[in-house]
Amino acid sequence: MTAWRPAAAATLLLAAAAGCGGSGLHAPDRLSDGSTPPPVPAVLEGVHGAVMTGTRVLRGQDFEAEPAVDCIKDVPGGAPPAGVEAVAVDGHTLTFATADRQRLVACDGAARAREPAGRWCGTASTKWLNGGRIEDPRLDLANCLTAGRATVAYAWVVPAARARWLVVDHDHYREVYDAGSPFPVRVSTTEGIDDATSSATLHVRSYDASGKEVGDETVNAQVAG
Repeated sequence: MTAWRPAAAATLLLAAAAGCGGSGLHAPDRLSDGSTPPPVPAVLEGVHGAVMTGTRVLRGQDFEAEPAVDCIKDVPGGAPPAGVEAVAVDGHTLTFATADRQRLVACDGAARAREPAGRWCGTASTKWLNGGRIEDPRLDLANCLTAGRATVAYAWVVPAARARWLVVDHDHYREVYDAGSPFPVRVSTTEGIDDATSSATLHVRSYDASGKEVGDETVNAQVAG
């Protein structure tokens, strides 16, 4: 299968990122699968405590191997033309569009599951609307757990226009996702979860290919009823 591809480096440096002070921030040295994170893009070197997620694009025979084949086995229309797999600090996801391009589907993975569910501990699906918008972020926080048994929440985030990178704030680090695909970015976190309301709050920022911040928002996602 295709190896993790390192994030593209660029020559311009980001001098500083608002809200990214260095105090108390420390980038994790391992992702959820035990791998070493790829290097942070040079243009985001000013984002303190940044850790890069591992990302790869799946096509063709990639969907015939585990764990992807277990994700698509019940999807109408068979294997999609392409999908985006991401390994983050807390979770592992695979996002793709159905053959008619009307819906987005994701499989969510983590180190543990409350109830055994095969290779993936959660799934999500939502309508994919014009302009890359989605009907619902499809928050998933029911079954996936870290190795330490903390709940892992997953949600789709639509990056700002012209975004190349999406940065998700955590208490002690900043997580960088590749936003170069046409799909919304499926992010994972153990923070900002409110069990009483079955919701999660995420602060995310979008950066273009030169490292310029082009979006800053707080995403409030709730489990669909």
